[in-house]
Amino acid sequence: MQIQNSLHILIIDDDPLNIEIISAAASAPGRILHVAKTIAEALTIINKQVLSLILLDLFLPDGDGRTVLRQLKEQKRTYDIPVIVVTANNSPIVRKECIDLGAVDYFNKPLLLSLIKQSIIAHLNTDSTKNETHEKLDNNRQIINLQSRPDFIEEYSQLSKIAEASHSELWLGIVSVDNIETLSAHLTADATVKILRHLLLTIAVTVGERGFCARWGENEFLTLFSNMTANTVTEIHRQIIANNEETTSRIIPEAKSDIVELSVGLAEISVAETLNEALIVAERYLLAAKSVSGEKIIHSQLQTTFPDKKILIVDDDPVISGMIQFRLLREGFKTVVSGNGVEGWRDAIKYEPDLITLDIKMPMMDGFELLKKLRNDARFSNTPILLLTTQGNEKDVTRGFELGASDYMVKPFSPSELLVRIRRLMMNAVSSS
Repeated sequence: MQIQNSLHILIIDDDPLNIEIISAAASAPGRILHVAKTIAEALTIINKQVLSLILLDLFLPDGDGRTVLRQLKEQKRTYDIPVIVVTANNSPIVRKECIDLGAVDYFNKPLLLSLIKQSIIAHLNTDSTKNETHEKLDNNRQIINLQSRPDFIEEYSQLSKIAEASHSELWLGIVSVDNIETLSAHLTADATVKILRHLLLTIAVTVGERGFCARWGENEFLTLFSNMTANTVTEIHRQIIANNEETTSRIIPEAKSDIVELSVGLAEISVAETLNEALIVAERYLLAAKSVSGEKIIHSQLQTTFPDKKILIVDDDPVISGMIQFRLLREGFKTVVSGNGVEGWRDAIKYEPDLITLDIKMPMMDGFELLKKLRNDARFSNTPILLLTTQGNEKDVTRGFELGASDYMVKPFSPSELLVRIRRLMMNAVSSS
């Protein structure tokens, strides 16, 4: 018999042992467990059932779990469901992406039952915690013009259609903390969190009623303005930087006034593109801003010299390599294509690329062997390397990370999603350097 007001928990994982461990950690009176072994099964349950918690693996037979996480956090109905990621993926870049997307916790396999149980207890959405969360969000929105991820997406969608119909200006901005790793290394965790929260408040108060803003990740914030000139939008972001410098040392005494290094990329949106498409454009200007000295605010009406970035595409499938090359060339990257691992090694030595996309299954020298050679060479020890793998190959991705891969993409993938991953890796590399 189903208990009234039961808490429903969804486990998304295809590994029987992991399902058993997570089920043992999640089971308790008043809880009902659901198990989905594929993304398709998971979406069916999510659409039918009101859930209080989701435990999500990233390696699934029909795709990447990050796709599910993104969908959950972009829809109002599912935005506030806590998601705990449980995965064999120990990449810090992937972990950061999941936390940026809204995961409340992240565990590497093999799983420890006690830690999973503690996290479930801490994050389980009961009626009281939902009410507290909604009350905090409502209070924030009354004080400052701060949007949740789905609210910002909806606001952008409406304004982009209006801007296209009226031929008016719409600006999307990305404000990024360049030195998040340095902050984390030199300050306590509490002080770093306090600095980032203070920055969010500074952005929201400075933007005020003139536009909209949202936190988009651990160290990235979005702004949105309509019917404004490039000069006005630039000046607002100068005010954000100045206001943050002025108040940081007062709020956090152990921090210097200029300790937070910010870069801003601003894109003018002329057609009703999706937010993800517009972000790709804004990220291009953000990458340029991170690479310049002086004022790190770059917008699309400036005559901008973009960083001369070379990408090496190593893949024996001419259709896939051609698709990747076409999109990268369109975005202003220089490209080199290698048809196998031997050619890839030769071209890496010759061209010294800023990033490498690497297929795993190739003749003559496979992706694993090439990856190992690259990481054992000092010239490529820090070069971002993006693995391309087929669906369901968790062992391949795990081995790839053990050999030093930076991130992975599951085939088939969209060119836009690939471009997002590449720009993210590029920006992480610029920030780290």
